[in-house]
Amino acid sequence: AAHKAGVYVSIVTFSDQVHLIHEVLDMVFPNITRSTRPFVVRGNCGTWSVCPKSHTNSFVPEDMKQRGKIPHILSVIQNLPSCQQEGKTKEVGSIITSPNHVVLIDDDVNNIQTAMACRFHAFWMNPENTGAVWNQMSALFSSV
Repeated sequence: AAHKAGVYVSIVTFSDQVHLIHEVLDMVFPNITRSTRPFVVRGNCGTWSVCPKSHTNSFVPEDMKQRGKIPHILSVIQNLPSCQQEGKTKEVGSIITSPNHVVLIDDDVNNIQTAMACRFHAFWMNPENTGAVWNQMSALFSSV
């Protein structure tokens, strides 16, 4: 549903088994993985980096740029397509121009706290009650 609504969906993980994640996504969501807007996966596989001079780093405090999943998130942001405004590509380089355009859902409270310190929206996915996160999110975003 999020993808159909135009939301870019990404997976950020400390796992180095990114190829397996891609395989599972392709089995479950073949229409998305083969689309012009596929999932972006960032893991600890050494195949991506963060451009230190990118404007997307400007809203993240310097001391936070290497903490938790922040580098993963910044790499995803830097690789999203450019904004279109009045038929012209903006110079911003990404459609994400502020931290409130990002939502992290994670089962690790440390990752949640780090993301929130960078002003990203963040929700805890309780493995014992996975449905609770959707209730929290709908309460926040239904008023938008």
